[in-house]
Amino acid sequence: MTPELEYQSLRGELSQSRRYIFERPLVIVGASVALMTIDLKGLDWAGMYPVLVLVLLGFNFWFTVNRLQSSARIIGYIQVVLEGAEKADRLIGWETSLQKYRLWRAVDKAKKQKLLERKLTETPSSDSLRYYSPIYSLHIALICVTAVAAMLIGLRNPVPFNIACLVASLFILVVIGYYCVMWRPFKFQKLIDEEIISWQFVMEKS
Repeated sequence: MTPELEYQSLRGELSQSRRYIFERPLVIVGASVALMTIDLKGLDWAGMYPVLVLVLLGFNFWFTVNRLQSSARIIGYIQVVLEGAEKADRLIGWETSLQKYRLWRAVDKAKKQKLLERKLTETPSSDSLRYYSPIYSLHIALICVTAVAAMLIGLRNPVPFNIACLVASLFILVVIGYYCVMWRPFKFQKLIDEEIISWQFVMEKS
């Protein structure tokens, strides 16, 4: 694959990832609004709806973070390898380069992380993933609304099934809450910068 074709392919993957990131939350919002129009009062199985919505939100939250990390990795590769000064003699293809990248990150993880953190302190933040903040806030809002719905359903109709669903909802909330803290927006302010520095080290070792 020529550099031009590889560039177009990776740019296409970036565009697709952004569509997924923006479109999936809208689908979840639509599904949640549709559920709100259903009269769940008195239903002995209504508690399963908040559980399903929370699972869907948790999965999409993980998927969004995964896409952001993948997009940052691709952007770093494009800037360092395809648009960098050494692109002419170091282009070995995305898949081969990605394998080298993963091997570099896998060895001496703690040492590599300290090295990246030191380099990042010397690099001004580009904050190129700022669109993550509103998406993060949207997920938090939907999670809170769903949690309230789970509480109301469980307390208003406390049959065993709804109580079990309420307990399941609370457990899922704890898990999602942990990752919400771990994946706060400020954690991604220098994600692209970190990937650029990582690719620079990888290509130096090639």
